[in-house]
Amino acid sequence: MSDQIEISEDSIKVSFSSLTWLEESPAYFRAMSNGDLPKPESQFMDFGKALHCYILRRDDFPKEYYVLKAIMPANAQQHKFCAEYRNNNGDIVEAYKASYSIKSKTSDTIKSEAEKLIMTLKPYIDSISDSEGKKIISFDDFERITSIADNILVHKGAKKLFEYMDNHKDCDVLTEKEFMLKGRKLHDGKDLWIHGFVDHIIFDPKNRKMVINELKTTSKPLSKYREAFSEYHTARQLAIYTIAAGKIFETMYPDIPLKEVTPEWNVIVAQTNTLYEVRVFNVNQVHIEQGMLEYKDLINRYVFHYENGWDFPQEYYTNEGVEYL
Repeated sequence: MSDQIEISEDSIKVSFSSLTWLEESPAYFRAMSNGDLPKPESQFMDFGKALHCYILRRDDFPKEYYVLKAIMPANAQQHKFCAEYRNNNGDIVEAYKASYSIKSKTSDTIKSEAEKLIMTLKPYIDSISDSEGKKIISFDDFERITSIADNILVHKGAKKLFEYMDNHKDCDVLTEKEFMLKGRKLHDGKDLWIHGFVDHIIFDPKNRKMVINELKTTSKPLSKYREAFSEYHTARQLAIYTIAAGKIFETMYPDIPLKEVTPEWNVIVAQTNTLYEVRVFNVNQVHIEQGMLEYKDLINRYVFHYENGWDFPQEYYTNEGVEYL
């Protein structure tokens, strides 16, 4: 991970993800930014983060993740039972009562069901202390991650990218590199910043080359990835990353004009189920240019709504409440 980047308290920060909220609607962007709607966290996102860490920052994985070999709680009630068991000093009956509906259940039934639960979940509860301060990942998920990592390292295209430094000693490789781009000065004097992390950047100053690689995961067939590339606006994401990588390059190599550097973009896609297949897609300049236009349009829309309101799309304000199909 990179060093933390600090900005003034008067600044406003957005990201690639939050800009997609604005694309949904200004009102949706405002609600998500204010925390009025729940953010779409899921087990798939958690798995993706763990995979990124294992592949891009292998040495950090054991510091951030605890691989659990015990059976994990299967639902919210079981999670609560485990927490209550710890809070009640091992009283399984009280833990059960705090976690489950006990209406019409006899004391013997409650005790019997609590004993069955603790037999299954005790290894998990005992391991919680070992995982203190770390994210817990199941052993099955860890096996999936290592299988995907193995497939990446034997894939000709992915292997070439991740082992680029072995054959180009003068290059630099940055992983999950944090960036902060100043996007625009707003009408009230505040600065708008775009914040994010680039998965994998290769700087090859000797050959005047910059390679931006994005690692993606999907549970869908890889034959459908071209549609996903468009659906999830990956070209726009790479366009933002290109600007960020350019700024970083200029800082690291002040004597090399950025205009002399040729960029390259790749998306490394790993399937998270069945065969854990891997494919590498090279992205052309046309996609990036289109993504850049989309990015600039969203920034312009943000500036407009910041000044004029978030209740309706921009066209509502400029076309007297009417939008055109």
